[in-house]
Amino acid sequence: MPASGQLVVLRGLKYYNRTAKPCILNELKTERVFGRHAQVGTPVALIACEHQFKLGVQGEEMRIREKGFSLIELLIVVAIILIIAAIAIPNLLRSKMAANEASAVGSMRTINTSCVTFSTTYGIGFPTALSQLTSTTPGTATSTSADLIDSVLGAGLKSGYAFTLTGGTVTNNVNPTYVVTADPQVQNQTGTRHFYSDQSGVIRFNISAQATSSDLPLQ
Repeated sequence: MPASGQLVVLRGLKYYNRTAKPCILNELKTERVFGRHAQVGTPVALIACEHQFKLGVQGEEMRIREKGFSLIELLIVVAIILIIAAIAIPNLLRSKMAANEASAVGSMRTINTSCVTFSTTYGIGFPTALSQLTSTTPGTATSTSADLIDSVLGAGLKSGYAFTLTGGTVTNNVNPTYVVTADPQVQNQTGTRHFYSDQSGVIRFNISAQATSSDLPLQ
């Protein structure tokens, strides 16, 4: 500790005057210490150092609080995100299933149209398998590879639905009937409704099981 009456420089900017009553920190201007200009590094009074240190710690704590989030705030944000996800994800799944079902109905209509075109083109009735309506070499059409539908639909899987075409009993080299079905690949995930159609061109549906000719038609 410096002697009583000595001016003590605080980091070259302030000094602690122990002769003042009460003791205060004064701004350093032209004061001298023992006849010399005060220099940075002059011993700092213990009380002033403690005061300066406390102020620094408090300021640092305030800066840390301003920069970051508390644990409670983060938990609130996570809870809000989970609530939003719980609301949005089921709606997203329903929208996806509705889009898949609409695509399946469109594909059923495409297959029905292609079956009629096949029958009128080749004179042997309707196809007996879905593969007869597609082609491995686009641009080349035959009765076994008619190139009437795309290869994705011809493979039997499209937009979350599985398609199957089954021919009827061939008589005199003519197939008079066919049945085509479309079922969700994963029930209640890729779709809900099952679809059925035949040479009549009417598309029918069933919600809980594979559709048949006795189910209600689409409106």
